[in-house]
Amino acid sequence: MKIRTLSVLTTAVAVVMATFAPSAVSQAAAGRLVLNGVDFREPKGCNNDPHPYVGELKIQNETDVVVFVFEKSDCADEPMEMVPPGDTVTVDARSVYVPEEEALIVPS
Repeated sequence: MKIRTLSVLTTAVAVVMATFAPSAVSQAAAGRLVLNGVDFREPKGCNNDPHPYVGELKIQNETDVVVFVFEKSDCADEPMEMVPPGDTVTVDARSVYVPEEEALIVPS
């Protein structure tokens, strides 16, 4: 009888915790990222150069987060540079990573 009571109690606690625990939801960065003239609205994750054979990549960071620049496509290897919000740079790069913001949603 003690084992069954403990099992029911453990299950009840798990259900309550799952119901009221805040959940994390990823959201895109606010604003836009412009890569060689191509506008990415509310960007998130890895964004490849839309014109990879043009040469250098012009990055306009009009988001609310720092973005990370990569020499290779698909954000491979280590970032070579960081671009703060509001800055514009031109570099020999192929992709830009925009971190996703974590927002806590509390059930009402």
